[in-house]
Amino acid sequence: MLVEVERPAPAVARVLLNRPEARNAIDVAMARALREALDDVSADDGVRAVVLAGAGPTFSAGGDIRAMAEAGSAGREALLRDVTRHYHAAVAAIAAMQKPVVAAVRGGAGGGGLSLMLACDLAIVDESAKLALGFNAIGLTPDGGATFHLPRLVGWRRAIALTFLNEVFDGRRAVELGLATRAVPAAEVDEAALSLATQLAQGPTRAFARTKELFRTSPSRTLAEALALESETIATGSAEADGGEGIDAFVEKRPPRFRGL
Repeated sequence: MLVEVERPAPAVARVLLNRPEARNAIDVAMARALREALDDVSADDGVRAVVLAGAGPTFSAGGDIRAMAEAGSAGREALLRDVTRHYHAAVAAIAAMQKPVVAAVRGGAGGGGLSLMLACDLAIVDESAKLALGFNAIGLTPDGGATFHLPRLVGWRRAIALTFLNEVFDGRRAVELGLATRAVPAAEVDEAALSLATQLAQGPTRAFARTKELFRTSPSRTLAEALALESETIATGSAEADGGEGIDAFVEKRPPRFRGL
């Protein structure tokens, strides 16, 4: 299978890009399979956190450039429209998912692979990974939500520089830039990502989902609109099971027992 779904821990799903012989390059079939896998784990009430990883030594090299070349000038435009239709639906699924998504990036991520990492809520990255936008280097423009996420994470000027100059940087630099959560040795990436996802799965997942939505949509709102939405969201959440449990646990000086309700 081009994308596999595993259950490595209670309430955690691992979505695995499984095309290691092609460095998990994203072609039409993989983009479609990724979208379907993300839709499945999103709808699974038994999943409270998700890890997105790549089989083999590389997270994802990005778009399948060999397939683009083989399509020729006559078929390339249609191919890229087809790939991005499914791939962008997968990115949108990560954004809309009502549970945290953690990228586990070993070896490297380029182009659309890096875009996929940026779309995730948190990222554990191999400290020696080779990361780059790559698009302009082959005469193409960014996809996979890079033009949305990158300037919001690093600022417009730095986003332009990273894209135009195709800077290759490692996991430590990714953390410094604000593109990743934590950099660890390659051998520890999977364990660290699973540990983080397990921690999140035990948390107030409904509050996580609403926080995620508040942050992702805040650029389109005025301060007054943001304050009004925050007021409504925190009040509504306080009346739910996890909100009440968190408040009671704080007063009673005990760890909260969140159930995602």
